Amino acid sequence: MPVETYASGSGTWTAPAGCVSPVDVACWAGGGSPPDTAGSNGGGGGAYSIKSVAVTPSTGYAYSVGAPGSTGNGGGDSTFATTVCVAKGGTDYRTGGASSGGTGDTKYSGGTGGAGNAISNGGGGGGSAGTAANGNNGSNQDIGGGGA
Repeated sequence: MPVETYASGSGTWTAPAGCVSPVDVACWAGGGSPPDTAGSNGGGGGAYSIKSVAVTPSTGYAYSVGAPGSTGNGGGDSTFATTVCVAKGGTDYRTGGASSGGTGDTKYSGGTGGAGNAISNGGGGGGSAGTAANGNNGSNQDIGGGGA
C-alpha cells in the first residue's frame, strides 16, 4: 500500500478499491505558540498517535491536520475518522500535547516548552512527539550570572 501524506487542512480520504484492510494511520498534532511578550514560556509540542484502522474500500473517512498555533494559541488536534485516531495539539503555555487525550494503538506526548523569565527571552518550544518517544522539552531561559 502506498503512503499518503497530508500536511495541512482537512478533507476526506477514500480507501482505494481493492484496499487491504487494515491500514495504519499516523497523526501528528500542531505545536502551540506562546504569547508575544518578553519572558514568555515556550509553546508545547504536538502529540503523535498511530492506529491500525479497519477500512472499507471506496468508503470516505474524514481527516483533519492540526495546524501550528498562531501567536498566543495552542496547536490544533489531528484526527482520522473524527475519533478513531487522534493526536492532541500543544498549548500556548508550555504544555505539550498529551498522549492521554489522544486515541491510537501507540501514543506519545509533545515536549514541554521551556520556561522564560522576566529579564530575557522566552523559553524554547517543546519538540514534536516522534514515532518512538515523547518530544524533547524546550530549553529554559535562566538569568546569567556575571564574572568575578
